[in-house]
Amino acid sequence: MLASDVLVNESVNNISHVSITDVDTGKVWEFEVDSSDIKTLTLDSTSMTRSSMLSKAQNAGLSKSSVDALNEALISASSEGEAVTVGICELNVDVGEYLDQVIALSGTSLEKTLKDDIWLTTGFTYTENASGNKIAFQSIYGSYTLFDYYTAQNTKVIWNHPLADDHGEKYPGTSSWSYPGNGVYAGGTPSLIFSTAQTTITIPGMGGSKTISITCTM
Repeated sequence: MLASDVLVNESVNNISHVSITDVDTGKVWEFEVDSSDIKTLTLDSTSMTRSSMLSKAQNAGLSKSSVDALNEALISASSEGEAVTVGICELNVDVGEYLDQVIALSGTSLEKTLKDDIWLTTGFTYTENASGNKIAFQSIYGSYTLFDYYTAQNTKVIWNHPLADDHGEKYPGTSSWSYPGNGVYAGGTPSLIFSTAQTTITIPGMGGSKTISITCTM
């Protein structure tokens, strides 16, 4: 659903969304993401084995990056020596579908075989304490997968868990990444606990580069 073809709409900016910016003009389009693009999973570390948890994540359709990040979160959870729930929040988007809408506004279109090959993922793993009211970031991860014809540059990763004072900004030099959280437990407003992945891509026929940003909130 196209939310806006003007500068950032705050009502959209506070939930999981896709943002596309024209590098030359600075114009921004905001989209609410389809609910099927957002995947969440919670696992009780006291009643399941690590292998069964990883298997459940794979069966839930989560990315390989999330399964790797989950494994690290399980290691952290087991070292805490208390009952915790391990969770994943992930946004995995075919951003080509949104780019096609933006480009259509200028009277052009992408070939389907091209626009179906632009995937961007951002997510985080967390643990929730036994009382169930506080969470801690264990890892922030993501990736992009582009058709060989495209180029990507200036990739940036941002995350924030305000009350835990867990926030950061990184510039990965590869197409996949994972960074550790600080492991501090705190509550907070779910829409303010998020991870963002951003990269600038160039596609022939687009009339310039587009910076694509996706944000996953709890």
